[in-house]
Order: sequence, then C-alpha cells, then structure tokens
Amino acid sequence: MLSFRAKSKAILSNSNLSASLPSTVNKVTDDTETTVLVKDIVIGDLVNIKAGEKIAIDGVIVDGQTQVNESVLTGEFAPIRKMKHDTVLAGSVNSDGFVTVKVTAVGQDTALSEINAMQESFADFKPKYSQVADRVAHWFVLAQLVISVITYVFWSQTSPADALWISLSVLVATCPCALSLATPTAYTCVLSTLSKSGILIKDAIAFDRLNHIDTVIFDKTGTLSEGKFSITKVIWENENIPNGVTETKILSYIHLLEKYSEHPISKAFSKEALKIDMIDTSNDKVFNVDVVMGKGISGKINSLNIKIGSAEFCGVEASDVNVYVVINDKLVVRFLAEDKLREDAQKTLNALNELGKNLIMLTGDSSIHAAKLVHSLPLKEVRTGCSPKFKANYIQELQKQGQSTLMVGDGINDAPVLASSDVSLAMGDGADITKQVADVIVANNSLNAVATLLENAAKTRRIIKQNLYWALVYNLSILPVAMMGFVPPYIAVIGMSASSIIVVSNSLRLLK
Repeated sequence: MLSFRAKSKAILSNSNLSASLPSTVNKVTDDTETTVLVKDIVIGDLVNIKAGEKIAIDGVIVDGQTQVNESVLTGEFAPIRKMKHDTVLAGSVNSDGFVTVKVTAVGQDTALSEINAMQESFADFKPKYSQVADRVAHWFVLAQLVISVITYVFWSQTSPADALWISLSVLVATCPCALSLATPTAYTCVLSTLSKSGILIKDAIAFDRLNHIDTVIFDKTGTLSEGKFSITKVIWENENIPNGVTETKILSYIHLLEKYSEHPISKAFSKEALKIDMIDTSNDKVFNVDVVMGKGISGKINSLNIKIGSAEFCGVEASDVNVYVVINDKLVVRFLAEDKLREDAQKTLNALNELGKNLIMLTGDSSIHAAKLVHSLPLKEVRTGCSPKFKANYIQELQKQGQSTLMVGDGINDAPVLASSDVSLAMGDGADITKQVADVIVANNSLNAVATLLENAAKTRRIIKQNLYWALVYNLSILPVAMMGFVPPYIAVIGMSASSIIVVSNSLRLLK
C-alpha cells in the first residue's frame, strides 16, 4: 500500500503524463464531420481538432495552423506554432486554432502511451545492489520464520503465556517491507521528476550506468549549437560554371537537392535563404540522389552531376568554408554556413566540468569555424571532420581504455554513434520521442538536461543505498530485542510501519 501511494504521488505530481485523453474525436468523411469513439479511428482517418481541445491521437496537420501546448511530452508549457505538415501528439492541447489532422497513431501506439509504458517498466527495474538486497530479503524471510519458531519453542518452555505474542512480535517487527520498498519508490519518484523536466528514460539499465560515466561526448550541430545555419559567405568559381547555366539556376539546383537531406545545414539552402523565391523549378528533374551520412549529398539534375558537402566528399581542397558544390567534377561554388552556440551550453558544460567529467566534442564539420564556435567551453578535446564511423571507433577506443561514455547527439544523424556509447542521450522534440535509438530523450531540447540527468542519477543511487542501509539496520537491530520479549505486538506493528514510512519518505525527496 505504501509503495502504491508513493507511486501515485509521483505520478500525480507530474500531471503531464497522467492526463486522461478524450474518448471521442471529430472524424471527417467527405466533408462531413461526425463524433466517433477514438477506438474506432484507424490510421489514415482525418479528424478536426478545435481550439481548446485535448488531442487524442498522433497525426500530421493537413489543413490549418494553430499553437499547441506539448508539456505532456516535453515539460515545456510555452505553446508551439504548428502548421501544415507538422506533427501533433496525443495528450497535447490545441490552444487557439482549428486544424484537420491525418491520423498516424492511435491508442497504445501513440507516443504518450509508449512513454507511459517506459515509465512502468522503469519503475520495476532494480540495480544490482538492489537485486542483492532482494536475495537477502528472501533468505531473511526464511530465517525469520525459523527464528520465530525457535522463539516460540524457547518461550513455551520458560513462559508459555508469552510464547505466542513474542513469536508474533518477531514476525511483525522484522517484516522486510522496507527492503521491498527501497528501490521501486525511488525509481518512480525520479522518473516523475525527470519527465517533468522533459527528460524521458527509455532504458532503466542505462540510467543506472550513468553513475559510472566519466566522459561526456558531444556532437556540435544541434547539440552544443542551435543547429540553425545561415549562409555568411559565398565564393563563386566563375570559370567552372557550365555554359548556359546562371548562378541563380545553380542555387535553385542546390535547393532542389538539399530537400532530400535531413541534416540541419540543408535548411540554410531554402528558397528564402538563397533569395530565389521566384525561380521556377517545376521542370527540373532530379535523379539518382545519394545521401552519405555526415559527408554530403549527390544527385543528377537534368544533365548535370552535382555533389554538395564536405571538401573530402566533393574531392576538392579544403579551405575556410564548410560547404562545397561540385558540378560535373568541377568546383563551382563554396559556402560558409555558420551556426550559433546554444545559450545554455556554457552553463551546462561548466556544471559538468565541476562534476569532474571529461568533456569532448566530435563534429563532422571540418571548417575552422567549428573549433572557434566552442573555444570558450571547457572541452578537454575537440575533433573536427569526423565521420560517423570515426566517432563510433573513437568511443570504442575510449571504452578500451576503461572510460565509461555518455554520447549526446541529435538522435538522427548520430544514430550509429549513440548506439556505440555506454549511455546515449538524444536532443529532440516531441515528434521524435519514440523514433530515437538513444537510451535517454530530451524532449524539450534543453542542454541543461545533461547535468540534471547525471545529478539525479547520483542522487537516486544515494537514496536507494540509504533506504537499503536503514532497512537492514532496523531489521537486524529489532530482531534480538523482539526475541527477548521487549517488543509488544502493537509496538512491532508501529515499528514495521515506521520503518517503511521512513523509506518511502526518503524516496519522495526525489520529487523535489
């Protein structure tokens, strides 16, 4: 009962993940709206969501725009602007607009349901030292029964009238309830605290490993930096421009090809950024697109073979820029696309440095601007021009040296690297929560979460050990006293309950 109450308090303290979803939605069929049960909705259905409504399904907006409160997933209460093609998630609240959404997930398949499932499995996890305590508790119960019988036999010979209540007092006073509560209550409480901060734990074993982390490795783009690139320099190689092709047309080709890339730098080549809004590209045909993770993209547009990416990828000599464009094996233009350091990067890395962690940055950006961007951060080592394979090998080398690693990346381009680390953390948004390969997801995209996570992991371990220590000391101390007949049954009940209450109360400190 105490365990249930502790879990209930933890869940209720985090209203984000306990909010009930609507049981009905407004389904649209042939321009006609009808109210139907959510359980009757299937993927591909269209539903209307009105201002003020809580969203019951995951889906993609096909018409309209609005602002959505996604605190149920991210812990961030500020509304987020959502437009056509944007994702909305179950449990979010439609603040002020009217949108039509195409359903992509419903019921147990929604992101919210998957997160709740993660919580339940996490709360039942026990680290190795707790598993040892459970085994001790198992044998302790057997020993308790034997000792209770021995106590009864002893007292039945010396004071038969007291034998029964003394043996019962031994059973009650030494009941290992507190041992059973020591771990699950602590994990439930810390999970609630972290989820309120937008930190979602997908792997409980990985959470326990956080206490052994000595090296934290960061990607640059979208992790230490904002991941919002802007073009600050353009250098044309006019002699290499194909005959009959203008600079403006080349820019339009770059835009067309970059649309196939998910890398943050591709957004710097939008029509608006390149100032080619009026260029008609409807007749340009794109063929043979090949995206090479962390290096670049290539393809054929009309009769031109185009490569966009790093100097190595394009087969040209590196300079002080970071994006090269080669057409028909000739360098035609170079770009410097620059990013900004996150506002919370300095504070977060300073905090990690104070915790004694080795801080390393690995980035695929080979320009000198990558190192300049992070020069003020307390990084032990900075490696530029790193491919995903190099990053994974680098982490494995650190592990061979006995270091325990935490990799922090964007969860999309860094998937192979995240998988190679002892613990992995992905910066993301609500729409990506269940798509990541990482052990931990930071749904609100706050870098401060890294320090928060490590601090809470250490605090959780400390509190669990305190709980186990108290439970063992209490049981071992009360046992001989109860056997000697100094603990009446009502005192035994009070003592057992008080011991459990102390353990639960100690765990509830993790909610603060």
